[in-house]
Amino acid sequence: MRIEIKSAFDMGGSRYLVVTENMGTGKMTISTRVFRDAEPVMSRRKEAPPLANPLDSLAIEAMVSKQHKSVLKELETRPAPRPDKGSHDFLEDARVLLRKRNNRKAYEILEHAVELYPEDPHLLTYYGSLASIVDNKSAEGVAACRKAIRIVKERLPFGKEDVLPAFYVNLARAYIGGGDRLGAIEALYEGTAYEKKEGMIHRELVKFGVRRPPPIQFLRRNNPLNKYIGILIYRKLGIGK
Repeated sequence: MRIEIKSAFDMGGSRYLVVTENMGTGKMTISTRVFRDAEPVMSRRKEAPPLANPLDSLAIEAMVSKQHKSVLKELETRPAPRPDKGSHDFLEDARVLLRKRNNRKAYEILEHAVELYPEDPHLLTYYGSLASIVDNKSAEGVAACRKAIRIVKERLPFGKEDVLPAFYVNLARAYIGGGDRLGAIEALYEGTAYEKKEGMIHRELVKFGVRRPPPIQFLRRNNPLNKYIGILIYRKLGIGK
């Protein structure tokens, strides 16, 4: 039994449409989508608790209505962007929340920030990892992280590539959010080309339990031959599947 609730209103000079509906029957999910001037800007998905009677329309409507009202309240209380608030301010706000392990709120801030600064690689890389981990948007998260890496490579002066490992760690986390362990390992090996000494990428690989001696031991671990031979070996062994 499908139930849909819609709300349309004007806020901050824009027209908003909020749509909440139930999806699925066995494991029902309540989904909310927010559109601003006909463009999607936010979404929420929550697995509903099992019902004694899956056809209980009143109970279903109550759950849909509760989530719908929750999103409306969030939109009402979300602060309007200040003219003097730059991308760095949003990033710092998100980092503070991440240190407090409030991933959901950090994601909401970054989701809003990338609307305002869609080409900022630092916002994109953190947004991408959290979109996958928090909001189950793995494909979108990986794409955002890849875009961030591309932008950084285009803008970085020669010899400054040592900032890239953090971007590959976030890319790996975006893969992990989607359950793709092998994709995460491959992303980390890709990033070893930019890590001059064992650092954050090494620590992430240790967590995966795949940090082994390089296939060609007389070459550096981050040599392209070692990197790609290592990936092929892990694929062959089925590690991460």
